[in-house]
Amino acid sequence: AVDWEQRQAGEILMKQGDTTDGMYIVLSGRLRAVRSVPESEKQRADRERENKLFATGDDALQGTAVAEYGRGDSFGALEVLTDTPFSLSIVAVRDTELAVISGRLFKIFMRKFPEVVVRFGQIIGDSWRKQVISQDSDEHSNLSTIAVLGVNPDTPTSTFCARLATELQELNPTAHLDKNYAMQSVGKNIFTDAKEASLIRWLGETEEIYKFVIYECDNTLSPWTRRCLRQADCILLVSYSDDNFEISAVEQYLLKNSNIAARKELVLLHKDHFYPQGTINWLNLRRGWLRACHHVMDFKATQEPVNINAHIPSRRLHGAGSLNLLRPIGLIKRGAGSIWKRIKSRRDFEAPHTPIFGLANPRDDIARLSRLLTGTAIGLVLGGGGARGCAHVGVIQALEENGIPIDMVGGTSIGSMIGALYAREPDYIHVLTKSRILAKRLSNKWAQILDLTYPRVAFFTGAGLNDILQYAFGRTNVEDLRLNYFAVTTNITNSKMMVHREGHLWRYVRASMSLVGFVPPICDIDGSLLVDGGYTNNIPADVMRSMGINTIIAVDVGGEVDTNYANYGDTLSGWWLLWNKWNPFVTREKIPNLSDIQAQLAYVSSEVVLEKVKKQKRCLYLRPPITQYGTLDFAKFDEIKDVGYTYAQEKITEWKKQRTHFSKPEPLERQKRTVLRR
Repeated sequence: AVDWEQRQAGEILMKQGDTTDGMYIVLSGRLRAVRSVPESEKQRADRERENKLFATGDDALQGTAVAEYGRGDSFGALEVLTDTPFSLSIVAVRDTELAVISGRLFKIFMRKFPEVVVRFGQIIGDSWRKQVISQDSDEHSNLSTIAVLGVNPDTPTSTFCARLATELQELNPTAHLDKNYAMQSVGKNIFTDAKEASLIRWLGETEEIYKFVIYECDNTLSPWTRRCLRQADCILLVSYSDDNFEISAVEQYLLKNSNIAARKELVLLHKDHFYPQGTINWLNLRRGWLRACHHVMDFKATQEPVNINAHIPSRRLHGAGSLNLLRPIGLIKRGAGSIWKRIKSRRDFEAPHTPIFGLANPRDDIARLSRLLTGTAIGLVLGGGGARGCAHVGVIQALEENGIPIDMVGGTSIGSMIGALYAREPDYIHVLTKSRILAKRLSNKWAQILDLTYPRVAFFTGAGLNDILQYAFGRTNVEDLRLNYFAVTTNITNSKMMVHREGHLWRYVRASMSLVGFVPPICDIDGSLLVDGGYTNNIPADVMRSMGINTIIAVDVGGEVDTNYANYGDTLSGWWLLWNKWNPFVTREKIPNLSDIQAQLAYVSSEVVLEKVKKQKRCLYLRPPITQYGTLDFAKFDEIKDVGYTYAQEKITEWKKQRTHFSKPEPLERQKRTVLRR
């Protein structure tokens, strides 16, 4: 039989290792899958520091959140077919309704209709990919409801919600609900026991009609605010950046109420600052439970009127008595229909296509936030390669000219520097001007000579490179960048790759550019030694994917190492090599020198990652033809930049012709219009 279940926010559906005798379909709400693994205290501290630990207060659910299930998602089919215990713990992020197909009925259905076995296999495969390949999962891909909560009383929550709803409507039908509209639709006194069931029903019907629903909370901890928080898949905490950054009363309520398990993200509104400032003050008080921070520049508390074409279609509301009987029956019917649609044809509604070309607001901060929230963001990954990285500037120019948005930037070595310039001020002209100056200083021979030292650790002291990067970034912290950003380094103390998303920007860019033998490693705050990130991951597209980015543009500017060397046998004399080099009467043998060997060793592990990058779905790989340029050819900045620009323009033209990677959403006149406050 098909049963209907309702789970409260924070309630544990099952624990890792429990057996299940049914396949679950999410009808409404949201669930989170958590994998519990033994870990040391240090590993636990590192996981908490990276905000990847999901804690519910139950020891059985301490672990890593690997997937989230929203409306229309299913799980449990694999366990039913294989008679194995569940490999994950499942907890309700918000109030959730489920349809449960018993294992016996599921197996009968499979035997009676063998033609659907293949389709069920695809559904099971999707669910398994979510659980196992966590770096490819997208926590926002099926996000449906967003609660917007003002941290301080004077936060312009209404204006922010209106602008966010307008941008979300560009992707899929969106509703914007506040308390006044709810009272107009359901009736006054909606928070009484007699009316609450009707309110919940109306909210549920609205979520079924619209892909995205924005709940505008009051600026106080009112009953409407509490209801919005219980309905939310994601909670946005919004405030002006220059307001009081202490933990507010509404935030304390979130921390004390364990039933509110939705992910929480901070949005800082900046009135007239050119660069964000003081973000660290907000984050220091909220570490451990805040998932991300976003900046919205030049935010105005007023907004021009928005043309409203339609409201939410009115539906007959049943009384509380009939609601308890009719709602489960209707949900199960709709759940069964949803299951059949998934079997009959693949569903694309949960993952809206990324409208990459010709966006109206490719650099608008709220438009960028809407893409990040819905899993349609576009990330730019810039690889390392010394002076060849000047081609990154040309690629950025081509992306901007074609209206392709960049919502997150990450990089390694020279890519971390160019990426940081763009993340600080996302404008091609700024990046071009600043990077040209930096390239000129990096190519200054006299400065290099003055920075030479006894090569016990490196040929240069690193002071010259430090001065250049401090000039470029000043005292900027990674948290104060306008775009989400990360830099990759190699920790030679602990022998692992490091991803930096906080701290002094210039230091981690310097660490990511610290090529062994040229400049000394950077000492991190914990005493670890950091060197060039290219030794472990020269094109960190996999890191970008793990952060939930839907489409990735990866730019490879690494050099090609010549491996056509002579076979010199089991021993090799340096004196013979010297004689072979200077003797004009013998044929010179091609033997790798120390620099060649180091260059080859540097990217051994990176080559494995690179091959995975090329095969990733929705990852656009660019490799400009710049292998003829050397690692230190910064004096040829303009020439290398132009090669990158020309190559990127050609590739973008191919993307437009092929239409295989991107597609636009349907025209707005065919969709329901955004519902805004009256």
